[in-house]
Amino acid sequence: MHRIPVSLKSLQPAGSVETPSAKAFTEDLLKQPVEADSLPLRRYDLSSLLQDQPLDWDGDDGIESVQVVMMKLKDLAGDGRIQLEVPAKREIGFHEYAQEYFAEHNPLTSGNFTPTQTQLSIRFHPENGSNRHKVLPVKITMPNGCDLRSRTENERLIGEKYLKRWGLLEEVA
Repeated sequence: MHRIPVSLKSLQPAGSVETPSAKAFTEDLLKQPVEADSLPLRRYDLSSLLQDQPLDWDGDDGIESVQVVMMKLKDLAGDGRIQLEVPAKREIGFHEYAQEYFAEHNPLTSGNFTPTQTQLSIRFHPENGSNRHKVLPVKITMPNGCDLRSRTENERLIGEKYLKRWGLLEEVA
């Protein structure tokens, strides 16, 4: 049995084969061709969600509504954290909810907090005469976490399209 020394410094994120040693390992030792390009680094920025801005969409994507339903915030002055979550049965927007309950102490507008995680709810029109609405929850965690990877290909495409449009996702070369 042969042992191959591997340096942790040469390991890349899943799907990335851009280092010569990773490519050589794949092609020479595993006898597999390398056809994949390196994956772009994804960086998320949730700061724009601190303002009450419309999250628009294209009508032909079948989307009925988009809402921010949860946000975790970190206190810039220390180690404190808070989580705001709109109750599911409430017919009120996220920013309206925060303003209603916090008034002049609203953490979204105070400038004393930065978002660390959020959950968006993308609600689709019912399909084929059904009364049921499909909902795509999207959870984003700073700086580069998102649960779209566990979704179907169509859900990922829709989610990524709008995260880019809304300025929440940036692909870094």
